Amino acid sequence: MQTDRYKWTALSNTTLGVFMAMLDSSIVIISLPAIFRGIHLNPLLPSNIGYLLWMLMG
Repeated sequence: MQTDRYKWTALSNTTLGVFMAMLDSSIVIISLPAIFRGIHLNPLLPSNIGYLLWMLMG
């Protein structure tokens, strides 16, 4: 009986963690244009691709 409770706790924690990660990545992707406007940087220039990758992967 005790192991069933732990299974549900693990499932709910994992589900909540995945949801939070998806929400965070959606917020970052939506706000990327404003972020790059704020730091006066064009992320599509060849010399600035590293900044774009850093924002997307970090």
